[in-house]
Amino acid sequence: MPPAEGSPSQFRPDIEGVRAIAVMAVLLYHMQVPGFGGGFTGVDVFNVISGFLITGLLVREMTSRGSIDLPRFYFRRVRRLLPAGLLVILVTLVVSYLILSPVRFPSVAGDGAASALYVANYRFALAGTDYLASNADPSPYQHFWSLAVEEQFYLIWPLLILVVSRLIGVRRVGVVLAGVTVGSFLYSLYLTDVSAPWAFFSLPTRAWELGLGGLVAVGVGDWLPRRLLPYVGALGLALVIGGTLLINESVPYPGTAALAPVLGTACLIIGAADATGRLAHGLGSRAPRFLGGISYSLYLWHWPLLILVPIALSDDSLALRLVLGAVAVGFAVISTRFIEAPFRFGRIARTPALRGVVVGLTVSVIMGTTAIAAGAVALDSLSGDAGPTVALATPRPRPTHRPAHTSTVTQAPSLMPSAAGTHVPAPSLTPIADPVTSGPVPKGLDPKLKDVAADLPEGYADGCHLGFDDTESGPCIYGPADATTTVVIFGDSHAEQWLPAIEDLAFVRGWRVVALTKSSCPPVDVPVWNGSKKREYRECDAWHKSALARIDAEQPAIVFVGADRQYDFIDGGTQTAVGDDPSAWGASLARMIERVSQSAPHVVLLGETPHLGVVPDECLASHKDAVEKCQQLKADVVDSDYAALEDSVAASTGAQLISMTDLICPGTTCPLIFGTTPVYRDTHHLGATFSQSLSSYFDQQLPQR
Repeated sequence: MPPAEGSPSQFRPDIEGVRAIAVMAVLLYHMQVPGFGGGFTGVDVFNVISGFLITGLLVREMTSRGSIDLPRFYFRRVRRLLPAGLLVILVTLVVSYLILSPVRFPSVAGDGAASALYVANYRFALAGTDYLASNADPSPYQHFWSLAVEEQFYLIWPLLILVVSRLIGVRRVGVVLAGVTVGSFLYSLYLTDVSAPWAFFSLPTRAWELGLGGLVAVGVGDWLPRRLLPYVGALGLALVIGGTLLINESVPYPGTAALAPVLGTACLIIGAADATGRLAHGLGSRAPRFLGGISYSLYLWHWPLLILVPIALSDDSLALRLVLGAVAVGFAVISTRFIEAPFRFGRIARTPALRGVVVGLTVSVIMGTTAIAAGAVALDSLSGDAGPTVALATPRPRPTHRPAHTSTVTQAPSLMPSAAGTHVPAPSLTPIADPVTSGPVPKGLDPKLKDVAADLPEGYADGCHLGFDDTESGPCIYGPADATTTVVIFGDSHAEQWLPAIEDLAFVRGWRVVALTKSSCPPVDVPVWNGSKKREYRECDAWHKSALARIDAEQPAIVFVGADRQYDFIDGGTQTAVGDDPSAWGASLARMIERVSQSAPHVVLLGETPHLGVVPDECLASHKDAVEKCQQLKADVVDSDYAALEDSVAASTGAQLISMTDLICPGTTCPLIFGTTPVYRDTHHLGATFSQSLSSYFDQQLPQR
């Protein structure tokens, strides 16, 4: 977001005005002001500006000096970016430690470390493609992704211009920049469809935005007649504002949608090149220049304020967000005056460039290390037990085996420990313990609070629960080696969560369990929308075909079908939420059950899990002495309408409905701990340990052997 320094003769006040438009778009979007759903496109505007300013600076230096002083260039970047950036990272780290739960803070501290080292964009790209992390609450460091992209650009771009200028001449730099820009744009189009998070966050897919700004700097647009400049500028302003108002989070991005703010910014820069024109005067007037001048600090400070203060006050109202936006402007003014300016223009600017770069990088590494250490301290605070010991039965340890990935789906591998080839019987099933409804978190919690989110079924570790991109399951066979009866688990993660219980029961009933599950892919015959990919979930449709073929080949005795209830699906070409058209969703689920019934004499529809209103491990970590503060009312977390839909689907298809809701939520509340076992691993998935403890209840409800 920062401007590049140049000679006074090259300064263009209108660029500050364009920067003001960008930062206000981002601010209004993050404040969730209605009508500004595309405000995130302000980042694209910043990218074009950065490419324009930096390329112009470098080309002018190359032309005048025949070389580029790289240490001096990088030192200017260090002085411009690091002081305010590292201060925000440090303050955010301290405040996060004070107000966030010990469960959430380590992840945030990791984000802080990535931000200090300017690799936050790739950390968030990985999180966006990870089903387990893609629905996490936003990080107070989330906005550092764009700064990481710019820093990576600043690292590479001067070297590219220097090498190209020496090889083919500075006058031909534009040809190479055009090639890089076009290549990056085409790759962005491709990756937006394949993996939207990587397209959104990575430098290779954003480089074309910076590259287009660079092309403007080397003369693209200079051929336009002067009389056309006002029209070009007006077109650019319309495109930038239109992107802010018309694009939203459901649009695949960057993709072709990013053309609006990117081309719009280029047109604005070209159109305002006439300093005597109205556009240049308007953009260069006092108010836009003021906002543009503080835009870097405003960008830095606004997001942590909007994330952390509402958490501290338990208030996320629009009124509070508007107040925080004004507070962020105040912070930005102070930060610009007392942090940015002294480092840019004070005595430190006379420090030898190479020494300044080394010091800056060292401080960044120290900050990153500090953030990692702070996260480790928070994790350590969760390692001990809390509260009195509860003398209640707890589920037995889950089997530690993993499914063997054999070449045939009919061969059941040996998965239980044995002596001289003799099968070792599994221990008897353990009943569920009593709920903990008040008082402190009990001692001996298993798993500990710090491990609750990682209490996953085996399918995640062994690759049998497929991610977003996979379309075909492996053998994925669980159960005793001598099993003769095959059962199948089919569905999304809400089906996979029952694998520990069904696997446990397999050692009692002699089942060979085949797990066919995929993230965010429910067992319905209509296309569903994938929020991470921001498009129709084609990989889910492809997986359905292979999974159904597998079920047909297995001819199982039972198929357990399960799905989450929070989806958007495509019905008649229209994206529709399940809650908006439950009958269409129910009909699709029923058709899939009927399809599965062709290969299985018995189908079990697994009732939906209650969805919590709190993040369970975070809440318990924050209220270790009063678990009742985290307890949920059954009426608030159980969707009675969806439960009725499940009843109707089961009745119409002849499937057996098994719901554990009354066990999970006895009486009028839904406790988060039974005995010493946490119930949930997140807001809508049961922990694997707790799931296993319910295996005897599956046994009771299924047809007798």
